[in-house]
Amino acid sequence: METDTTPPPQEPPRIHRLEKSVVNRIAAGEVIQRPVSAVKELVENSLDAGSTSITVTVKDGGLKLIQVSDDVNDYEDLPILCERHTTSKLTSFEDLQSINTMGFRGEALASMTYVAHVTVTTITSGQLHGYKVTYRDGVMESEPKACAAVKGTQIMMTTSSANNSVFRGFFEKQKLTGPNFINWYRQLRIVLSIEDKLNYLEQPIPPAPVALKGQLVAPEITAAHITWIKGSKEIVGLMLMTMEPEIQRKLENLHAHEMLQELKTLFA
Repeated sequence: METDTTPPPQEPPRIHRLEKSVVNRIAAGEVIQRPVSAVKELVENSLDAGSTSITVTVKDGGLKLIQVSDDVNDYEDLPILCERHTTSKLTSFEDLQSINTMGFRGEALASMTYVAHVTVTTITSGQLHGYKVTYRDGVMESEPKACAAVKGTQIMMTTSSANNSVFRGFFEKQKLTGPNFINWYRQLRIVLSIEDKLNYLEQPIPPAPVALKGQLVAPEITAAHITWIKGSKEIVGLMLMTMEPEIQRKLENLHAHEMLQELKTLFA
């Protein structure tokens, strides 16, 4: 007698509401797809606010730190600054017909708080001190604290292995496999240009400074050489992180410029 082994029919999956935290992280991934997306959003915010001076600081290609500072003093609504759909650029649907800013939806800052810690330091006109506040998941972690501050506003994103999966995901998608070398190289140049470290990739490490007989090497020359070596090592780490393992093994003992030249020989 044969036994029927056909599995019983399964109930179709039920529709359910996603947790709010899941929804917000999905939305964050759509807005902040990679480090350069966050830089773009912050710089556009500064330009929309009328800034005439903007400074961008990035660490490890934006995986650990992105900081944008400007000369605008208009962030007075700190409690709701990083909530979703809070904006100063429109109040009604009809305003969309005359919008002339780069952004208007009020999602960028909120999205950043779901993939990183966001710290805002600002001082309003006429005040003797500024205020600093940290945001996470769209809300303030504590009340604004008085602090010393220079004119303007500084927005800083810091990430850790626990919350930078969006940025790491970008680099995972850009894994160097060989045939995609040109696109990979283009993306790497963008990241390093933002961080002002492109020279460490495209130029060899200068020879170690040697003092003439009876003289000493100037401390600033030695420091510059050490900085160049350190910069090259940081870029090597970023490059290796974005390569397939078999490519890593061939290049892991090279400096950044040497690695680039070898990759061009292999794939360009």
